[in-house]
Order: sequence, then C-alpha cells, then structure tokens
Amino acid sequence: MALQQWTYDPAKWPPSFGRLWLWTMFSERAHHDRVLSVAAEIGATDIIVLLNDSPKSQPAFGLRPNRDTTLELAKKVRGAGLSYHMSSWLDPSAEYVNRAAGELSELAEVTKATSLCIDAEGEYRLRIRNHLQFVAETISPAFAGFPVPIGVTSFAGLPGEIASLLAWAVAEHNGYGMPQVYGTLSDPPQEWQHNRAVYPDRIAAMGWRTWSKFTDRLVAIVAAYGNPHPGFDVASALEAQLSRSEYEGFNEAAVWTEESIVGGGQRATTRREVLSELDITGKNTVIDDGTSLVKPLVIGGGVAVASAATYRWWGPWIGRAWRAVRGA
Repeated sequence: MALQQWTYDPAKWPPSFGRLWLWTMFSERAHHDRVLSVAAEIGATDIIVLLNDSPKSQPAFGLRPNRDTTLELAKKVRGAGLSYHMSSWLDPSAEYVNRAAGELSELAEVTKATSLCIDAEGEYRLRIRNHLQFVAETISPAFAGFPVPIGVTSFAGLPGEIASLLAWAVAEHNGYGMPQVYGTLSDPPQEWQHNRAVYPDRIAAMGWRTWSKFTDRLVAIVAAYGNPHPGFDVASALEAQLSRSEYEGFNEAAVWTEESIVGGGQRATTRREVLSELDITGKNTVIDDGTSLVKPLVIGGGVAVASAATYRWWGPWIGRAWRAVRGA
C-alpha cells in the first residue's frame, strides 16, 4: 500500500478557520524556505515545529537538528508575520521531564514562542502506572512558571492516560487541546481502523466530543498524507477532515505536515462540496447513540477510546480530580 501525499491546488483551497496552523518537523536550515513557502501558499497563520524525536528513538531530551537551527527558523517564522509554536515529546521519567522543562522554558523566551504543545503518545501513555500522580508530582512542578501557554496533542478519542495531562495544561497554563482528527490506514490495516467512527468524515466528531469536555480552545489536526479509507483519496480525506471539524465547532485547524504537501495539480473536490456530501444527520450523531464506540478501540497497544456515555461523566470527573489533587 503506497503512502499518498496531498496535492495542493490554490484554486480549490478556501480555508475558513479563524487560524490555520502548519506542522513541520525539526527542520534543517536548507528546508526553512520551503516551510515558509508552503505556509504562504495555504494561508497558514501559525507554524508549529516538532523539536525532537520520540523518546523511543531519542532517549535523552535534545533539540533536532540543533539549537542554532531552531532559533534561526523561529526568527524567520516571526519575520514572516506568523505565530511560532514549539512542540515536544515527553518521556515518562523525571530526568527527561525536568531537562525538557528547563530547556523549553528558556527556548520559549528566546524564540518569543506563542505556545508549547506536548505530544503525548507512545512511551508517555504506555509506561506510566499512575498518570494523575505523575502529572501532579513530576510534570506540574517541573513546568511551574512556564512562560507561554501549554497545549496537548494525542489521539482523537483522548486516551484516558492523557486526560490528566490535558486537565493540568488547561488549569495551570491557559492550555489548549490538539486532537488528531485524521483517519489513515496502516499497512496492513489494523482491526480498529475499520470502525466507521474513525473514517475521515466522522473522526472529528469523536475529537470534539471527548476533548471539549476539558476546554473550548481546540485545534483540529488533519492529515495531508496517508492511506485513505475506502471511498476516499488523500485529497477528499483531507477535505472531509476539515469540513467535519468545522461542522463540529473547531475554529482552528492544523495541517500535518508540511513535508506531505505537494504543489500544483488537481484535487478531487472543494471543502464545501465535501461538507454537503458528508454522512451527517445531526451534530455528533456518530457517537451520540453510543453504539459505534461502546467497546473500547485499541490503538497502539493501549485503550484509546471509551464509549460516549463514559465520557459524559468521566471527562468532568478528571477535571475535578485534578483540582482536588492540586488543592490538597
């Protein structure tokens, strides 16, 4: 199954979100001009840079490719009139968290970053026994006084392990959420990927339902690449993600990733055409009935999605639990 990229056609790209973010990954100096060019082409207002690799690949915290290149890109982004955001993985160890918090705090001030977004997937989810305790006793003290707002990104269904991290970011750091509302197939496809709830025209409903329990500052992350589900190509899948995100109530979106966008060519349909064709009979109906998500979906080896009924009480409870822990 060949990985497909999105072909950008400016004649068929009418983004209507309040802000449009563009992701890029630890960009080399020779790549900076392309980042800014793609941002200008798609009308991005913000650029968010993933500063490091996952702890599984990069066990010790550090910037990629290096500090000087990171500072140079930040300066170019601000010089282009765009907001600059940082993103970083977190390893579930006190040593990693403390070093990351110190270096990222200093970097946020030097780069005049707008925010930091913590990528909470993989090792962070799977290796912590008590996530609420780890956030309260390790992450919260390490990031105390952090100079910019802190956001959190993870799967659309908001894994239970990540809820306490999001609650902390919102409560203590004027934070925001970035649910990954894209549906692409691995090769070979995993069983959970056949669930209709994670198709491109529906997955944003899941993201909005779960993440909005904690904050209304949400940025929908959509994918400009992938192996689309049946009935979609990359272009129409991206259009469906954007349209459903807008329909659910997201007023900001982020395109993952700049490297997956190809200039020129034609796309299948416009966003408005896709929106009119979506299988929508009522807002959030894809999970309101609780049928498609009654059984947890297993993502990356861990339980990622609970039923809609569960989240109706569980989401607010996590927020109350966090406040209780911090007030103790």
